[in-house]
Amino acid sequence: MNNLKPTERNNWQLDPHFSEIFQPKYEDYGHSQYFNLDHGHLATASLHPHEHGYYLTNSVPQYDKINKGHWRVIEEYMSCLARKAEETFIYTGTLFLPNEETNLMEFQLEILVRVLCNHKY
Repeated sequence: MNNLKPTERNNWQLDPHFSEIFQPKYEDYGHSQYFNLDHGHLATASLHPHEHGYYLTNSVPQYDKINKGHWRVIEEYMSCLARKAEETFIYTGTLFLPNEETNLMEFQLEILVRVLCNHKY
């Protein structure tokens, strides 16, 4: 078993390992009358030591209902796998895809999750 412990932090901050231009900004999480955007974790914060789970490089604008619903279930499942494994690799990512109508690159939440782990029961 590894020694990962859940964190109670919810203080998003810049990742000191990357330039600001490569990180989401707080303005990316705006609200409208139609939807609210949350900071969705790419990898759940409980799988990171200390503040690393709350670096902006580990977040993606995500519809609040998805973030608190289906994505939360996926996060909990990944956490469960990681806690039971001696070694776990979780790969997540997003895509910026071209909009064929406007010819601009737009953010679309296309998340790929790949989990590789070595279970020790």
